[in-house]
Amino acid sequence: MAWPFDVDAPTFNTGLMAVPTGLTVISTDTVYLMGAFFSNPSGTSITILLTNTAGDALAPTMEVPAGMAIRVPIELFQPTVGLKWQAGGSGLKGQVYGYD
Repeated sequence: MAWPFDVDAPTFNTGLMAVPTGLTVISTDTVYLMGAFFSNPSGTSITILLTNTAGDALAPTMEVPAGMAIRVPIELFQPTVGLKWQAGGSGLKGQVYGYD
């Protein structure tokens, strides 16, 4: 399906992937965030941490309940220099997107 909007599709998109349990760099570039989505197919709640490369939180640490999905409240076009993420347990899937 083609991008259905009048603006260009995000140029930065991790795609839906496993979020590691160790703090991991997913970009070192300046990114203008549009959103973040996390899905927890496991049987227990898992926390998510999303920071810039300096370690500043981009959103509050959030808990993704077992069997649920959430969107992280990010201010649209929030600029950040680099991105890191970390799951508080195994099994969390995530996607972060915006423009670089």
